[in-house]
Amino acid sequence: QYDVPVRFDTDQLTINMSHFQAGQIQSIPVVEIRV
Repeated sequence: QYDVPVRFDTDQLTINMSHFQAGQIQSIPVVEIRV
């Protein structure tokens, strides 16, 4: 098990609301924070 600090690599998420009250997010890009 690894714990790696990360941050989001985007300020906005593209959400597809294709069904009633159900959404889909294609991906959430993250970037490793080197400490």
